[in-house]
Parts: sequence; structure tokens; C-alpha cells
Amino acid sequence: MSKVSTVRVWLNRNAPWQVGGDQASDERGEFVTGWSADGYRQARHTSAAEWREIAIRGKEAIRALRPPGPTAQGKPNKGEVDMNKTFFRKTIATVLLFACAYMLAMSAGLTALQRAEAADGVPGTLDEYWNGNAEWVYLRKDTFASTGFPSYFDGTQVKMMSDGTWYLFNRKYVTDSACSGGTALETQVRRSTDKGVTWSAPTTIIPHVPGTPYSCFATDGDAWYNAAENKWHYLFQCLGGSGPWQGCMLSRDGADPMGPFTIAPAGGNPVITPGEIWNQICNVSSDDCSSLAGGSGRVFDEGTFNIFDYDGTHYWIGFHGYDGVRGYRGIAKSSDFQTWIAGNPTQGVPADAVHDRNDSQGWRESWNSGGSIGAGAGSMIREGSYYYHLVESSDINLGCTAGQNWDYGLYRSTSLTNTTWSQYPQGNPIIYSSKSAESGGAIPPCNVQYAGLVKDPTDGFIYLAYGRRSSDPNYDGLYWYRLEKSSNLLLNANLWKANTDNWNRLGPNTNWVAYRLPNNSPDGTPYLATNCGGVCSGTNSIYQDVTIPGGTAGTAQFGGKFLSEGSAGSVDLVIRQMNAAGTIVQTDILPIATGTSWASYGGSVPLLATATKLRYEFYLRTDHVTFRADDMYIQTSFTDTIAPTSVTDLRSSSVTSGTVALTWTAPGNDGNAGTAAAYDIRYSNSPITSANWASAMQAVGEPAPAVGGNSQSFTVSGLSPGTDYYFAVKTSDAAGNVSGLSNGWSVKTVGSGSLFSDAFADAQRGPSWFAFGGSWSETGGTLTQTSLLEGDPKKMLIGRTGFDFPSSPLTITAKVRVDAWTGGDFARAGVSLFNDMKDGGGYNLVFHNNHSTVQFLDDGVAWGPSYPFTWSSGVWYWFKLKADGGTLYGKVWADGATEPATWPYSWMRSGRSGVPGLNGGAAKTGTGSSSASFDDVVVQ
Repeated sequence: MSKVSTVRVWLNRNAPWQVGGDQASDERGEFVTGWSADGYRQARHTSAAEWREIAIRGKEAIRALRPPGPTAQGKPNKGEVDMNKTFFRKTIATVLLFACAYMLAMSAGLTALQRAEAADGVPGTLDEYWNGNAEWVYLRKDTFASTGFPSYFDGTQVKMMSDGTWYLFNRKYVTDSACSGGTALETQVRRSTDKGVTWSAPTTIIPHVPGTPYSCFATDGDAWYNAAENKWHYLFQCLGGSGPWQGCMLSRDGADPMGPFTIAPAGGNPVITPGEIWNQICNVSSDDCSSLAGGSGRVFDEGTFNIFDYDGTHYWIGFHGYDGVRGYRGIAKSSDFQTWIAGNPTQGVPADAVHDRNDSQGWRESWNSGGSIGAGAGSMIREGSYYYHLVESSDINLGCTAGQNWDYGLYRSTSLTNTTWSQYPQGNPIIYSSKSAESGGAIPPCNVQYAGLVKDPTDGFIYLAYGRRSSDPNYDGLYWYRLEKSSNLLLNANLWKANTDNWNRLGPNTNWVAYRLPNNSPDGTPYLATNCGGVCSGTNSIYQDVTIPGGTAGTAQFGGKFLSEGSAGSVDLVIRQMNAAGTIVQTDILPIATGTSWASYGGSVPLLATATKLRYEFYLRTDHVTFRADDMYIQTSFTDTIAPTSVTDLRSSSVTSGTVALTWTAPGNDGNAGTAAAYDIRYSNSPITSANWASAMQAVGEPAPAVGGNSQSFTVSGLSPGTDYYFAVKTSDAAGNVSGLSNGWSVKTVGSGSLFSDAFADAQRGPSWFAFGGSWSETGGTLTQTSLLEGDPKKMLIGRTGFDFPSSPLTITAKVRVDAWTGGDFARAGVSLFNDMKDGGGYNLVFHNNHSTVQFLDDGVAWGPSYPFTWSSGVWYWFKLKADGGTLYGKVWADGATEPATWPYSWMRSGRSGVPGLNGGAAKTGTGSSSASFDDVVVQ
């Protein structure tokens, strides 16, 4: 028997553990609570606080862990995710050896450290990803809950500019009874200057216009900025009141796309009629797109355009096609978006579809009956000598059907004329649709959509964004990832394959499954679930062996993300070092106390020069508990030359007249791994850059860094009231490696004498606000009410400040911008005082009825005096409303103009009490509607 020379166990009970985790969330779904004698699963559902029992047999077992008994002894249940890939690498004697080591370890006590992803925080290339040396790192998600917009991702295309500005183009839904389903689709755009952390309010760039080819739908297009022309072009799918989908194009002069696209091509719209391009491609019977469709000329429906290149003469465009059953992906080029070159390899374009069902049929997916039906949307990007193509593929149909598979795979080719591209060598898909049964017990249709690859020229990172559809507003949204170099030695470490490939299990009745339940995952991707099948034997474990060079002493960083379903649990994370003969020369044990929310755990151990193999292993220590695991890693280093990664989510959580509370996610010691040594937080009255970093004021008393991936906060004090401040941070490790500059964050402190102020600089609405009606969101320094549905009032009240506002005098000042306006009695927007938290009623000063009136309003009681004031939608105006001695006083002036010296409006009114607020509009069918945005609110 091999002899264990050393066993090390973490002993410090005071080490930080269970302090929140970097992905703590309200978990929804099911967890195994036991098994009946005949193999049925007893399950508990936490969504809607319901308890239910579910019997799962046969193919339905894909959503269950295996029960104890004969099935759990190595024979896979039907439908389980890759249960047959398990094998045992060690003899019973070795297992007993490991058990003895753990008996020593478990007598010592438990502690755990927390950390985050395994990537290095350095831009990775698609070639490195192709060869297994880079990985996608989760950044954030913009959800229905955080933005106020359902299906925020629909029609998404992202453009990243040379000045660091990002633009997000997507759909806008508008009610119109003349269109199919009573809804019209338009295109809008948002701007971000902090790499997607926050976004401006959307600007409609292409509305649906009666009498045009886009009188109902203008959607699912792509934009390109031609710097030589100083013009933006947008190619999109268009549909009139009836008829088939076509392609349209509109342009806009200038470098800013935040405004109407009104310039039509010389030949007018549409620029693509159904089948116009595909008929050039599918023109001979030997083409796949002809043989699959049953003949030439049967593919049409050009759409989901992707403008992926411009060579100075031609725009290169990817697009989908449809034959009534199957989907295709093609490539064409055009110099003017009117004359299309396709199907001709001598012109550099392929003679056939570049993706059809034949290309995705062999994916690592259990397609429904009939197999894959081919492609939908796609995104292409050029890197070096390769073009990379991220392609959507589904089964059943392209019409979004509950229960279908809807995934994305990656391909590449050195030539655009190739019609068979190389598949990702580790197997497609790389993005999986959800298998989570949600509303009505059905899997949401089209639950992964609009994936795109974009490179930011200012930081060198390639970003991946895609939408996940869910009935849960906390998960329905746009998910963001970044490609980073990775030195992780573990394969399938984040379960991206949605199976247990590369992993092994030990112990009797050890159940495991890779779940595609993104709402239960820390990052929207698959994860591993495992349990002991009842009582844990002491040998139930999951492991993977990796080879290292050996010959030199060094350090191994290791860890992962874990939780236990339903109750607290215990896992031992173990690193074993083995020499060339297979003898264990070192065993290190990290006991982990798991909670019911995802948390990151990890540590580092010295590597012996004799070690040539490492085993990453975690043991299940709690009976009748299912554990989840994700983002596991081992990284080795022999000299510390890796700096901490830059902080990317610095922001403020609260602001007073003299302090700003900052929050961010801790980076690691090496990239995102481990624990850094120190922070350097600085602030200034102007934006902080690498050039002026040394002259910025350094904060005092910064906290020690937490383990990478954990949230941290720090309050900068001693600031001046009513002053603009800019903040940034750098992180250093013990070896003196310093990170790059973080994202910048700016905020204005509360002015002296103010009771309350908010410039909406934070990523989320402050805790003092209380929404009464309407649909509110805060993005890009603006608070916006977007609902045009019937309702009154639609107010945002300052009702949770912890103190009472005085009854007199009291003044509210705010900037107001009307975003949508249909004239009538219910069209209104402005500010208010003394609002009742129960019914939202108060005194208001608002734009009313038309574009030439300012008027007082006592909600639900009476309209007050009105005054002439000509104003325009989309323009900012200052509103000021004061209550003093039983009289309301008001004034309104354009932003940039001088505030009136007197109070031109007044109304004798008293009797109400309550809180200040913002009037975001109202709506009633046939009598007007409105929506509005707000900024720079001050109450004095």
C-alpha cells in the first residue's frame, strides 16, 4: 500500500467563511429530500413556497439525481446527463488509504476561504479559447428585475467603439392594433461609458411608420459605423401590415447613433425582398440548402443580419434563411446595401449555406425527434487569419416552442468561401438552453437567444452577450461574459459541457448529474449536483487528476463554488500530490461549511518538487443533502508574476454631503484567484486616468482585500457638499504586482442645506425611493418611468428616508424630460409634494394636456391654475415646486437657461401631508398618456 507522508488541514476557526459569496441569490428549483423504496424521488420545490412530491421515472430522470440501490451502483438511469462516463482509477486499497487520511483530518475542525473564477484577468484570444487556454468569465446580467424591461435582450446587437463607448441596439415593443398581435416592433439604442455597468435611457432610432415597409416591424438588425463617411447604417428585418419579412436599411449622419435613422438608400426600401439573396446561393441541386429544402429557390426570409466586416468597398453580412421547416446561415456582400453579391466564390462569398442542420446534427445535444433543424441567428468576428462564427441551432421548429433545445455552437474558417467550417474541437454547443420547467411546468421556448461576440478595442477583451428567457424576472435578461486567459488545469471545470466528462466519482451510491438549470447556477451555465444517495460512507467523492511538470517547488491555487440544497452541509476539498511512481507525497484538506447560497472557496498549497500529478477532489460529508459545485480550478505557479485583475464594477451605494460609500468585487492575488494584498483607492474632482493617477487624492483606511469574488465596501469621508467626485482603485499583491486601473465612478455629494438629493449615479435605485405605479428603472444617471399602460398616478416617492419632511416651507427641484406624450387630460409629468404613501395622491406641478401648458394638480381632487409654457419632448427642463404658508409656488425653465428670479406660478392650497415625489405620467385610453425621465433631484 502507498504511504501518505504528510496530511495538512486548515485549522483556524476564525478564518472568514460563509460571508456571503460572490453569487449569493434566492435559489429557486428543487432539491432531493429522499427516495422511496421503489425508486421514486421525493422533491421539495422552493419557488412560490410550495411543497410538492414528484415521481420521476425513465427518461424524466434527467432532472433527478439517482436513487440508492442497484441503479446507483454504476448503471445509468435513462435520460441522465452523461452518467455512463464514470470510471474508477484507483484500487480499493487506495480508497481505504484516502479514508484513513480523512479520519485524521476531520478530527481537526472546519474552516474555509472564499474566492472566485479561475481565469487570469488577462484578455484571451479566440484561438486560445479554441485550444483550451482561455475561458468565458461571467460579469453580470441585466434582468427584467434590474432594468424594468422584460426580454431586455430581444434583438440585441452590441457595438464597441474606439473611444470606449458601447452601444446596445435592441427591440422596443409598442402597442398598435393595426399590427399582428396588436404590437409593433421598433429599434432603440442605449449608450454605456463604463463598459456596460450602466446604460443610458433608450433612444428610439427606427419607429414603425405607417405606409412604409416597416409600418409594423423594424427589428433584429445590425449597425455599422463607417468612419470615412461619418455615418451609421442599420440593416434590419422589416414587415408592413401584411406580407412576408423583408430587409430594410436606414442611415444616420454623424458619429452618434443616439437619434433617428432617417436616411433611406437611393433605391428606397426594402433593400432585400424574400429569397433575393438566397436564390443566388441555393441555385443548384447539389447545394445543401437546395437538397435539404427539396429543390432550388426554396429558401427565403433573410434576417437576423450581422454586419461583421467592411473592406473599404463592401460590407460583409451574415443572415439567416428559412425553407418553412429548416434554418440556414449565409454570407453575402454589398457596397450600398442594395446590390447583393452572393453564391459566387470568385467574389469571395460561399456557393452554399455556411450552416445547416448537417452541421449541428452531431452536437452534444439530445435533440428532439427529427433532430436539429439548423440555424437561426449568428454572430461573426475576425481574429488573425480566422473568421469565427457563433451560430444558433434548434430542434422542432424556428417558431419558439416550449420544450425545444435551442443552443449555440462555435465554428471557424480561414476562408469565407468555405461551406464546411471547423467545429469547436472540444465539441459543440458552447451555450446550452435551459431544461428548467417554469410557468405551467413547461420549459420556456427560445430560452437562449441573440448571442453576440464583440471585441472592445480599448481593452483588448472579447465579450460575449446573450439573452436567457425566464418567467422569473431575476433571471430573464441579458448575460455578459468576458474571454480571459486561463491557466486552470482542470477540464470541464465549470461543467460547460453539461455533462460529467473529465470527472470521476468514488464511493458507494455516489450520485451525480450536470444540470442545465441556469436559474440555479451562479453564472447562468450548467453546474454539477451530487449526493451520497442517502447516508455518506466517508468515501463519497468527485475527483479529477492533472499532470504537472515537476522538478521545481511552487504553489498551487485551488478552489471552486459550492452550495448545499435546503440546509447547511459540509464538504472537504482535497489536493493530493503524487510523484512519478504514483505515490501520494502530500495531502492538503480544506474543510468547507456550505450554505444554501452559492459561495466561493479556495486556498493555496506549496508544491513539492517531486510532485508530477495533482488530484483535485471533494468529499461529501453530510447525509441526505445534495451539493452543487461549479467553477472549480487548480492553477500552479512557480514565480509570482501575475498581477491582480482590475476591478470592473466599482460603484457607489450611498451618498451624503460629506461621504460616498463605494462597493466592488474583490479581485484575486493572481488575476481572480486567491487573495490580493492591498487596495489603493483614489478620488479627484476630474476623471482619473493612468496619466493623472499619481496626482489624485489617496483615501485613508482602505480595507484589506477579501478572497477574490467577494463583495467589498468602503466609505470615503471628508468630502465637500454639492461637489462632483471621481473614484478609481488599483489592487496589488504581496509580490508587488499591481493591477490596471479600475473602471471610473463619478458621483455628486449632497448639497449643504439639502434634506435629500439623488443624481441617480448608482447602478440601482436608492433605498429611499418607493414606486407607486408605473414601470421604473435607473440607468446611465437617469431615473425613467416607461409604462404607457392605463394607470394613475405613476409616481416615485421619497418615502423611505427614515425621517419626516417638514410641512412648510418645503421645496423639491428636479430635471424632467418627457419621453412619450399623447395629448389629453391624462398626459402629465413633473414633480410633487405631500404625497400619501397609501394612494400616491399629492400636490403636483406638471406639464399637462399639450406642449404649451404647465399646471398645478391636487390628485383626485382638482386641477389648479394653468400657465402657458412651450416645451418639447426629449428635452430636459427644471421643475421647482415650493409649499410655504398654505400656498404652492412653482417655476419651470429649460435646462441650460437661467432660473427665473421670481415664482411665476402659485396656488393657495393646503391640508395634505406626506412625502415629496416625481410624477412620471399617467394614461387612460382615449384621454392621453405620458412617460418621463428624471435627474438631479433635491429636496430642501
